[in-house]
Amino acid sequence: KQQKLPVGVWNKKKFYKKVKVEDEVFKVGDDVYVCTPETVDLTEDVDHICELCKKTGVEEGADGKEVETEMLECDYCVRSWHLRCLKLDHVPDETFWSCPMCVAAPSGIAAPQNFHERRTPCGEFLAGRLCLARIESIWANVDELNDRDPKVREEAFKFIARLYVLPEHTHTGRQRHHIRREVFLTNIKEEENCAAILMGAKVLEPAAFRSSGGNDDVYMCEYSYDQNFSRFRRRTEWEDSDFSEDECDIEAKNILWSETESSDDDDDDYDHRKEKRKAEKRAQVRQTKADIAASKKAAASKKGANASSEWKEAIGLGKSGILAIDSAQNNGSRTAIERARKALQLSSIPAKLECREKEREKIMQFTKNAIGAYGGASSCLGNSLYISGVPGTGKTATVREVIRTLRQEAANKKVPKFNHIEMNGLRLQTPQHAYSLIAEELTGRRFSPSRAAEWLEKRFKEGKESDGRVLVLVVDELDVLVTQTQSVLYNIFDWPTYKASNIAVIGIANTMDLPERLLPKIASRLGSGRVTFNPYNTSELIKIIEARLRSTGDYISDGKYDAITQNAVQLASMKVAQISGDARRALELCRRGIEIAEARIARERDSGELNCVSRCGPNDISKAQNEMFSATYMKMLKGLSKHERIFLAALLLRTRQLGYKEVYVSDVLEVHEKLCMNHSVQTLPTGFETTIVCRLHSMRLVLADPGYMRRLQKVSLNIPQEQAMYSLKDDMLCADMRWIKNAL
Repeated sequence: KQQKLPVGVWNKKKFYKKVKVEDEVFKVGDDVYVCTPETVDLTEDVDHICELCKKTGVEEGADGKEVETEMLECDYCVRSWHLRCLKLDHVPDETFWSCPMCVAAPSGIAAPQNFHERRTPCGEFLAGRLCLARIESIWANVDELNDRDPKVREEAFKFIARLYVLPEHTHTGRQRHHIRREVFLTNIKEEENCAAILMGAKVLEPAAFRSSGGNDDVYMCEYSYDQNFSRFRRRTEWEDSDFSEDECDIEAKNILWSETESSDDDDDDYDHRKEKRKAEKRAQVRQTKADIAASKKAAASKKGANASSEWKEAIGLGKSGILAIDSAQNNGSRTAIERARKALQLSSIPAKLECREKEREKIMQFTKNAIGAYGGASSCLGNSLYISGVPGTGKTATVREVIRTLRQEAANKKVPKFNHIEMNGLRLQTPQHAYSLIAEELTGRRFSPSRAAEWLEKRFKEGKESDGRVLVLVVDELDVLVTQTQSVLYNIFDWPTYKASNIAVIGIANTMDLPERLLPKIASRLGSGRVTFNPYNTSELIKIIEARLRSTGDYISDGKYDAITQNAVQLASMKVAQISGDARRALELCRRGIEIAEARIARERDSGELNCVSRCGPNDISKAQNEMFSATYMKMLKGLSKHERIFLAALLLRTRQLGYKEVYVSDVLEVHEKLCMNHSVQTLPTGFETTIVCRLHSMRLVLADPGYMRRLQKVSLNIPQEQAMYSLKDDMLCADMRWIKNAL
């Protein structure tokens, strides 16, 4: 009789790299389907059924043999379609293909397919009756392995499952840009029995997913999701060294079978009982499934028939059963104006950033020099780079493009491998939480800010727990980390000065003179490495917009496009370049102009108008501009007095000079007085400054401290800075003070 362990004594665990479950080998790091209490038996080898002809992809040929026909699967609703039913000669070239139902749906994604007829692991997972997880570690309790009870020995093998979730289970929900097989790797880890593994699956990065062919059990994962903080983070660990060797037993090189061969005399009897139990369980599940199907068959059939007829009417199938689809080159859109609208969306990431070649080359040279790409050891000792520029000039996008390019080169072994951490100061609870975020990225463990600061100091000073790779730390919104003592910035820029640190820091901020306003000890460590992103001018904005439009393939010749006129592009670029030079504003203005033109064209065609302009013109851009700048506060800005407008201009100038959102009223009044004296405007009488601040605060154009503080009040702008600059630079609103436009 086996001796039981006393209470409080833990069973000894033995870790393994592989395990065999029902003749299939699973390793640490594999992606698998895991059964849940809601899981039922699946029908194996179920063929895909075409949504139009309701036939499978395997048909009987002229010689009586089975012939496979080409089918397309929608990346958004996972429906299957024959190429011949869609009247297509070849598979479309677009990355993610939308079926006719998704194109006709108002949200861009058709209702999920009814998986009652076709039960597959993919369908069960998408329906929430099966889990998708990654195997983090495999082990077995040694005491249970030596137990004489076969059932105990069978349940001895366990694994840690790190779960994947669908977009529906995140705090944002499913968005239009999410494809049907997109998942997120969470930080939820559960202990499961190895017998709960159903079969293997594959979770790939976007590039590998596009070239995978779209099999049933292949998914795309680009981001990880922290459910505790409701935070997404782009995955960067697509490497062979994703899993460390210390999680498993190095000496256990052989496969340990989950169905072990026992040396007892009752092996045959045990196997017979085991197979009998499996057969009884399968029969019970089949009976339960039949009962459920019988009870819901009538309702499901009626609902499916109604839904099918509604969808066919919506997409224009009628009684023919065939739908002709435009063989467009991009995005599956049917018109040039729709493709242009999608290309101008901010979520559409271009393959190359225009008009930033010089800045990109400087950042690339700095990063390559830090990771040692030019041969020899890495020279990241004291290496720091400061990137500045107004919002919307491509600072963060250029850095991400450089990091993405170098990671691809590292995967191809052209440059040394390196680690990368990107941190945004606006997403931190406090500046001190930067320590916690960096430590969590490096170790995967959570630290308090003080504990994380101590660990990072030892890590970069002494090189403890370092993997030998260079760490490229990108700190976006660097000015948010400025505190009274400036200790956080000092430590971040002090780490590269240690010999064992292997870290290079890239700081990004909107303030150009931030290093000059920091303490000398920080400015000295920041060094002279700087890259300045100037605002885009009119010609550069035109080039950026035209590059997006050329990517759709709908252009007649240089400067002539099917969706928008050249004059409209020039007008939008000129308007934005005069205000801020923000490329995002220019793209949004053109996109909104195309939407207005699309609605106008539909109205004109319905009314039967013959002289219908089928492109977005300058009039549409003007309407879009009026919409973007017709908010309630824009109407308030039009009714401001002369000195109130001068006060807003002084506030804009002062916040730009200091780089802070909140400034003292006394500082703003100094700039206000200088503007009045330089342009022969009568200055304010004593005491009227409080009246101006109170009036602007009552209209919620600014936020201010209580009025009794007078010149010690802190005041900040409560409206978008671009909108305030637009109203102050407008020739009609400030016709009597055109000098404000030059001052700003």
